[in-house]
Amino acid sequence: KQWYQRRVRGETNAFTADEMTGYYFSSRILFRRITDVFAQFFISPLLHKGAIAREISAVESEWQKDVNLDGWAFWGLLRSLSSPNHPFSRFSTGSISTLN
Repeated sequence: KQWYQRRVRGETNAFTADEMTGYYFSSRILFRRITDVFAQFFISPLLHKGAIAREISAVESEWQKDVNLDGWAFWGLLRSLSSPNHPFSRFSTGSISTLN
């Protein structure tokens, strides 16, 4: 779908937070058509092996970029102090080692 995204001069991205994953897109033209194309991602997702490998690589890249930031250390400390029975205590990001 990236070729279509470029064709309609749009962009997409996603993020995962503690309790949700957000997907978004923008398009400067053909809003109704691009909305349908975007919705197909959820209706009929394509999970090609190469795409999965690229996503794992992207997760690893983000992990490597953020692992030494003070904010991440702070959240790690808060998680370690929380009840092990609460979902907040769980590891909140991924890396190649956690995804394989």
